[in-house]
Amino acid sequence: MNRLIISIAASAAFCAAGASLAHEAGCEHVAAADALRGRVQTLELQVERLERSSDPAERRSLAEINMKRVREALGQMRHRDLPADCRVEIMAAMLQAMVRNEQAMLAGSPE
Repeated sequence: MNRLIISIAASAAFCAAGASLAHEAGCEHVAAADALRGRVQTLELQVERLERSSDPAERRSLAEINMKRVREALGQMRHRDLPADCRVEIMAAMLQAMVRNEQAMLAGSPE
């Protein structure tokens, strides 16, 4: 339980500032970011599904799939010519989803 509290406290400031940054105006009109924004939205939905799940096997599976999606999105980002502010916004949204993913796994794991 202490690990979860520490994890939440350490990431709270960043997550509060970075909430849904990929949907902000700085990245809204960048066509090259459309696929990445779609990946971030899918990742956010899957993290919500993970947070709702109570089955340990399903939680592990969802967490692994989510991390695979993050790696794929990061690989896709390397091949996109994005403005720096747009790149930062998408990275912040992915980082927030990764933190939520880890928090959901810690919340569901026995201590």
